[in-house]
Amino acid sequence: MARLRLQRTVRFCVSPFAATQTPGNNAYAGMPTGAGLALYLELAVELEGEANPETGFFINICDVDPFVRRHAVPLITQLIVDTYRAGRDVSLTALLVPLRTSLERLVEAFTPLVVKKLALQLTPFRRISIIAEADNMVHYSEKFEFSATHQLWNSKLDEEANRRLFGKCANPSGHGHNYAIEITVRGTSLDPFDALSFQEVIDAHIVEPLDHTNLNVDVPYFQSHNPTIENIAIFAWEQLQDHIEGVALDCIRVWESERSCCAYRGK
Repeated sequence: MARLRLQRTVRFCVSPFAATQTPGNNAYAGMPTGAGLALYLELAVELEGEANPETGFFINICDVDPFVRRHAVPLITQLIVDTYRAGRDVSLTALLVPLRTSLERLVEAFTPLVVKKLALQLTPFRRISIIAEADNMVHYSEKFEFSATHQLWNSKLDEEANRRLFGKCANPSGHGHNYAIEITVRGTSLDPFDALSFQEVIDAHIVEPLDHTNLNVDVPYFQSHNPTIENIAIFAWEQLQDHIEGVALDCIRVWESERSCCAYRGK
C-alpha cells in the first residue's frame, strides 16, 4: 500500500505577561489567542502513514490539533513566558529544547503513524525544523528578496529557435522579477549558529550582487549561464558553500513568482 505524507499546521498565540493564555474559539487565527497584541506562531507536524481504504485518509486531521495543542504548544508557550518575564530574548538554541521534547511526545502520541518533521514558523519568513528520521537534525530556513531583470537566450541558437524556446522571455529588452530566495542550513544543533551573521553573509554574497541588476550584463556568472531560476539557485549555492559557518548548507529555493519555484540541494 502507498505511503503518504500529511502536514498539519497549528496556529497559536502567546501573551508573555498575561496571567493565563486566552483559549479563544478561532483555530484559523490561532488558539490560544491573544486578547490584544500577542506573539503569533505556527507549528507544523508532518506525518507518514497508509490510507485507510474505508475512509481515504490515514488520520483524521481533526484529531491532529488536540495532540499538538496538548503535547507541544504548552511547552513552547512556557519557555517564551518564562524567558520574557526574566527579561531575556528567546534564542534559537533555547527553542530547540521544547521542540525536541514535543517531537518525542508526538512520536509516542501518533504511534503507529510516523512523525517525520516538526517545524516552528517564527515569522512568515523564518522557521526552524527538526527532522525525526535524521537523528533529530535541525534545519533553519530564512527568506530574502531581490529584484532583477533578465533575458533568456541561448547564443548558440538563432533568433527563431530562441523565441520558440523562451517566448516573451527572449525579448531583447528583457523583463524583471521580484525574486524571493530561501536559504536552509542544517546541523545537529544551532550552536554556534548566529542568525544575524547569517543574514550578513546572504546579503553580501547573494542580495548585493543580484539586487537591481541586469543579470545577463552585470553578473559575470550569467554571461555564460542562462539566468533561469534553476541557474540562479545553483549560483546562490556556489556563492554560499564556502561562507556558511557552524552549520551545513542544505537547500536553496528561488521564486520568480508565487507560482514558479526551484529548489537545489547541491551536487
